[in-house]
Amino acid sequence: MTVKDKIENYLEYIMSICIILNSNSIWTNGDLKKLNMFFLCFILSIVLFISIRGIIINQTLFLKSLIVIISIVIYNSIFIIANGQNTNNFIINFIFIFIVLIFYSIYKGQVGKVNSLIFKISNLIVILSFISLIFYIFGSCFKIISPNSETFLNWGVQKYIPSYYGLYYETQATSIKGITVIRNSGMFTEAPMYAFNLCIALIVELFLKEYKNNKRIILLLTTIATTFSTTGIIIMLGLIIINIKITKSKSWILLLIKRLIFPIIFLAAMSISIFLIGDKINQSQYGYRSYSVRVDDFKVGIDAWSKHIIIGHGYNRYDLTQQYMSINDRGSDIGGSSSLMKILPEGGLYLLSIYLIPLILALFYGIRNKKNNVLIFAITITILFVFVNIPYTYMMIYILALGWSCLFRKEDNRREHISLNK
Repeated sequence: MTVKDKIENYLEYIMSICIILNSNSIWTNGDLKKLNMFFLCFILSIVLFISIRGIIINQTLFLKSLIVIISIVIYNSIFIIANGQNTNNFIINFIFIFIVLIFYSIYKGQVGKVNSLIFKISNLIVILSFISLIFYIFGSCFKIISPNSETFLNWGVQKYIPSYYGLYYETQATSIKGITVIRNSGMFTEAPMYAFNLCIALIVELFLKEYKNNKRIILLLTTIATTFSTTGIIIMLGLIIINIKITKSKSWILLLIKRLIFPIIFLAAMSISIFLIGDKINQSQYGYRSYSVRVDDFKVGIDAWSKHIIIGHGYNRYDLTQQYMSINDRGSDIGGSSSLMKILPEGGLYLLSIYLIPLILALFYGIRNKKNNVLIFAITITILFVFVNIPYTYMMIYILALGWSCLFRKEDNRREHISLNK
């Protein structure tokens, strides 16, 4: 490994930490959020120089990427002028961070390492998964380890939550057939946020890496199950089924076994999914409003969006959307649970298009080049986008940057083929 490779490797791990912390972690739910943003912007300033230096060698590629990026900047700038809310935050997220990550993804794609950053993100999430599982089992479940402090959490509902050395927090409980259980939310504000990050790592481990590490996969599957996130568990089951279906068997015996057990696994997955959804609907009798709140989020989102269809009522102005909520139906839970229903009222179809275009590019790239892993990744992200509140996180912005980089992938580059088509 050259000095340049080592520097890029260290920078990517720092970027990965910032991206994960920004994915609605407890640490960045307060004052550390701005510090995390400044630190990432500083690192990205270095990354921008590295990216341009790497791309500019190929003048055709550089001009093509420059045209696309300038077009994106102009398009996003029009939204700033038309929408006019929280412009500084939008500029940082969708002009600077977004553009640098696109440049970097293009550059890494040309050297056959387009997935190097998301691989490191997965590595760190696997470590967090192991840590949270230890505290969940020996702390939340068996009470062998006790929390050492309490942390104030302002997420939907303001409250103090138990903290285990700042590495694991008990943010939520849920009810399953009338039995109350604590949910594993790791170091994130709620279990669905943790499940989102775990699902990202699971996609990477199952479909993007050349060699599967069964220990890491089992660890992620177990941790997702302990979040008791209906969305996370259904996504997990879907990914398992797809992985079994598309994995080629090495012998006819294994192929026969797979064909025999696949219908059983499929029916089991469907049964679990139906049970989880049904139980979620029935939870209201125990005082848990997760299902009714999610349904209301879609109703509220559509009502608020219908008043400002094209440009929205204000970027990152969820307080304006909350005016359409009924406190009697939701209680004190006035937070959102869907990226789609946050974006449409706040930015209308214009802001939604900033998300849809790169996701569609990724889908077309996967279909055109018969890359099932890219298709699976794009479809899964789209589903998570609809049911999890992660629209302005750096993780989502990075994924959108990966979508744009599909325009610049070199199909004759063997190293890229190894990196992408596992």
